[in-house]
Amino acid sequence: MPLGDHCSLQHILCVNGGPGTWSAWGACSATCGDGEQTRTRACNNPAPAYGGSQCNSSDLTDTRPCNDAECPVNGAPGTWSAWGACSKTCGDGEQTRTRECDNPAPAYGGSQCNSSDLTDTRPCNDAECPVNGGPGTWSAWGACSTTCGDGEQTRTRACDNPAPAYGGSQCNSSDLTDTRPCNDAECPVNGGPGTWSAWGACSKTCGDGEQTRTRACDNPTPAYGGSQCNSSDLTDTRPCNDAECPECPVNGGPGTWSAWGACSTTCGDGEQTRTRACDNPAPAHGGSQCNSSDLTDTRPCNDAECPDTPGPPGRPVVSVLNDTANVTWTPPQDDGGARVTNYNIEMRRSDNYTWMLVTTDNGIPGNNYLLRGLTEDVDYELRIVAENEVGTGEPSQPSEIFRIVTAGKLKSIPIVAKRQLQSSYITDLAVTSSGHIVATGGSGSTTKIYASDYSLIKDIGKIFRRVTVTSDDELVFTHESSTIYFYTADGNYTRSIFTESTYTLRGITSLPTGQLVVCDTYTDRVYIVEQDTGNATSLSAPGTLSTPYYVTTNSKGVVIVSDYHGHSINGLDQDGQVLFSYGTLGSGEEQLNNPLGVTTDKEDYIVVADFHNRRIQLLTPDGMFHSYLLTAKTKSKPDERYES
Repeated sequence: MPLGDHCSLQHILCVNGGPGTWSAWGACSATCGDGEQTRTRACNNPAPAYGGSQCNSSDLTDTRPCNDAECPVNGAPGTWSAWGACSKTCGDGEQTRTRECDNPAPAYGGSQCNSSDLTDTRPCNDAECPVNGGPGTWSAWGACSTTCGDGEQTRTRACDNPAPAYGGSQCNSSDLTDTRPCNDAECPVNGGPGTWSAWGACSKTCGDGEQTRTRACDNPTPAYGGSQCNSSDLTDTRPCNDAECPECPVNGGPGTWSAWGACSTTCGDGEQTRTRACDNPAPAHGGSQCNSSDLTDTRPCNDAECPDTPGPPGRPVVSVLNDTANVTWTPPQDDGGARVTNYNIEMRRSDNYTWMLVTTDNGIPGNNYLLRGLTEDVDYELRIVAENEVGTGEPSQPSEIFRIVTAGKLKSIPIVAKRQLQSSYITDLAVTSSGHIVATGGSGSTTKIYASDYSLIKDIGKIFRRVTVTSDDELVFTHESSTIYFYTADGNYTRSIFTESTYTLRGITSLPTGQLVVCDTYTDRVYIVEQDTGNATSLSAPGTLSTPYYVTTNSKGVVIVSDYHGHSINGLDQDGQVLFSYGTLGSGEEQLNNPLGVTTDKEDYIVVADFHNRRIQLLTPDGMFHSYLLTAKTKSKPDERYES
């Protein structure tokens, strides 16, 4: 037996190892895409012995490819296309861009991309659309240019339905003026005297007789309502047969009328009298006297109705605080034909159910009065009686029954804290039912929603000036136009309404009925607006307010308005009657200088931003000064602004 290379002479019986039987193939290393299988065998055929060599390791392992089919490739989004055209040229349009599912494209059964990952949109052209002006309501027809014979009337209308806005076109001037013919009836023709007739026979054969001639009113004849001729111009007389008659009787004739005497009454069917003598001629030579009925004449005078006592004033409205009742009423619709000179207040109490006159030192020429010193736990009713120069009129309907309740001190002392929400100033604030703070801003600042810890929740991305929260927790905004915008409580746009008859909306609040109350600084009025239709009804009468800026309501439905240029805070009831007016121009107590924000607390106390006086005032629920919440001395920076 030959000696192996590794056998020494001392071990001539050494055995070199040889590969044994292969094992089964192992599992594939991949389920797809070029896997590998392995099998092995031991160095046991024979096993090395007596110093014999081991098998080569390469002879003990074997591999082969497996599962060489391609693996599935899932699709992934590729590169975005350019943004497409905006869906609108103005007014909240939308742009879209897309991308393919090609990075990589799906293959070998791999999944497609989600369709939501292949399309993207963004808002565009959110500027207001131009509003072209439209003609408004015609005015009444003007006076006719002539009183008869083809005149012309003119009427006009303003370009305010709607007024042009955001670059919209003005109305055609030809659409704003209208004319029509008027007074095309013939003009009156006044009559003129015609030709004289021949003289008639002499009235006497002797002793100053008289001849008469006449003419008709026919040159021209009166027509189309023209005046008749004066009767004196249609008859002419001359003396005749003036020779003395032998003792002829001379009958008396009436002379010239005297002036009319004084009227028998100053009003209501009086009578005037005038007289004349029987001297034209006086009776002579046994001639007859004049008839007495020919010597006296009467006519009616001062037939206008005599003044009467005034009618009842409007039902009084009463607001109370502590022991004082603030009473307001409207003048009587019928003043009896004479100026109302005074008002009396009558009171009826539950402990003495008899109407009694409230004693005052002076008369009450106006329609407002403060009754002080009233008693608690007594029910009161009031009624108003007007007086004029004739006498005392009918009483008004009684007021609603009221009772004095002392307001006392505030249940809780207001806590004033300052927190900067944004860099530019805030124009309005509102709080949702969940306690989120909605802030509108100036100087280009967009509207934002903050959590109760003042952290930013959402930037709405729109610029608004005023905000309110409805009973349905909707956010409602204005921005110095005729449009009102609605958003959800979390800041998502839902709809807009256009309000007719309004132009520059600023302050806004909501009523429990769901209606909105808005301030229009173009017409200087406060309006009630229907949410569904946008129909606006004026609440305040013309001239009541100078510049209504902010508005709020209290738990009793009183509408409270800050009048910027009127330097006052005004409370109006649902009929537009002024319940109270607080403030005059100045910097002292009970004075304001351009008030801005106004709101109420849970006890109906009124908080007012006294802008140019740099302070916050607290008023009682009936509009009387209570205290200052902030003054210029409490400010941390000289240029800070406080608005409610």
